[in-house]
Amino acid sequence: MLVFLGTSQAAGGACQQVLDLVGVKEVRHKGGGFLQEVSGFTFFQGYLWAVGDKEDTVLYRLDPTAREPMIIALDVPLMLRPASWGLLQRCHGAKRGRLDLEGIAVSPEGRLLLLSERYRAVLVADLEDPSGPSPRAIVQQIQCLPGRNVSANDGLEGLTVVGEGYLVLEEGKGQIAKGIYHCRLSNGRCASLQPITVEDRTPDLIAIDPAGIRLLLLRTGISVQQLLEARLGDTEPHACLLDLNRLRREARSRQDLPASFREEGADNYEGIAFDPKTETLYIINDNNAAWNRLTAGDPDKEPTLLYILKFKRMP
Repeated sequence: MLVFLGTSQAAGGACQQVLDLVGVKEVRHKGGGFLQEVSGFTFFQGYLWAVGDKEDTVLYRLDPTAREPMIIALDVPLMLRPASWGLLQRCHGAKRGRLDLEGIAVSPEGRLLLLSERYRAVLVADLEDPSGPSPRAIVQQIQCLPGRNVSANDGLEGLTVVGEGYLVLEEGKGQIAKGIYHCRLSNGRCASLQPITVEDRTPDLIAIDPAGIRLLLLRTGISVQQLLEARLGDTEPHACLLDLNRLRREARSRQDLPASFREEGADNYEGIAFDPKTETLYIINDNNAAWNRLTAGDPDKEPTLLYILKFKRMP
């Protein structure tokens, strides 16, 4: 059982020292260059699974146990039947365009859940051959989320499974109070829960207890990069568990970490995943490939890095 150094203060206080950095690995694509534009992350059957918000046809499988200093992401085809696009049109998102996948999670039955920000929907897919050489995901259901998009980029960001359902975190447009929906996998119906107040962006969240009461949230801003502990029903985070800026400063001299870890950039953290058996936490960043291609002509200007961390135990 994990035991945290809890505090009644929100994230504005000092972050608690409850995590050790075990390692950092570069994440590259088999076609060359870094894995681009990661926007969601989860752990399942010993692998890490990622989505990119610029890609509608593939997911990615990462093996965190690879001995090499880098991980080569395996493409996982994402297959949508023509009828799926028709069902997406019934949700209250943008009516045309790419899916803009912002979250990924796995149900207890091994079904993938994919959060589409543009269409304001969760895609439920069967994952075939998850541990084999040729995994693929076939979308079987579309579950619309409550509300209506103000724009195509409406702030749907985080997705995590709890019990027989899932939670969706909605940032909204410039809102400090983040909305949280609890949806049932059986019927897709969602209830709005108590919002939680967090400044800056909150690109991902995960539940780390079976009941889904204790959550971890990423908080990313211009000068703030933190991992927060939150509890459903509270109006603000319970504690800060990790200051990623401080972690990076203190670990830059470590020779066991890749040289790209000591370079500028790579701080647009987008995904967190948790392996409860080994009490290992994984954090991955979006390398801003599209922006760097446009402004610098180099999509690999910033690396994609996988942080591997272990929780400490209290005596």
